[in-house]
Amino acid sequence: MNRFLPIRSLVGMDTITMTNGRSLQQVLETHARWTQEESTGFRCVLDRETLNEAQLKGVGLRRAIVKGSTFLDADLSGVDLSQANIDNADFQRATLTGADFNGAQISETEFSFCWLTEAIFSDAKLRATGFRRASIRNGRFQGVSIEGCKLMGSMLNMASFHHARIVLLR
Repeated sequence: MNRFLPIRSLVGMDTITMTNGRSLQQVLETHARWTQEESTGFRCVLDRETLNEAQLKGVGLRRAIVKGSTFLDADLSGVDLSQANIDNADFQRATLTGADFNGAQISETEFSFCWLTEAIFSDAKLRATGFRRASIRNGRFQGVSIEGCKLMGSMLNMASFHHARIVLLR
């Protein structure tokens, strides 16, 4: 059962045009087909896109590639970014409540001042990523690999780090 919202229910998707000239709605629809292994689908690649203040609640971006894109103040509550490759992205002040980053590879990305309450990072690989003053209450980090990340001032109440591998930089 797909727990993510149908793409048609996202308000204003036709008004966001990507650098490749397609609407964000079209990109997400072809990605949904790609994840279902349909021949008409294409993997979502967000390369240096600006999606600041975008309303993307519950969007399915499983296995997407996100490079150098910004999501400042965006609402990505319940987004599925499981098994995604996220590199040098900026999610500052974004709402990512209940976001799924299970198995994602995240490097040199900013989550400072984000709402990541109940976010799932299980089996993810986090490298040189900033979570400064982020709210990660009830976050799940089972089996995660955290290397050189900045968690200063983060709220980690009730977060679980079972079998986590954490390497701190000196």
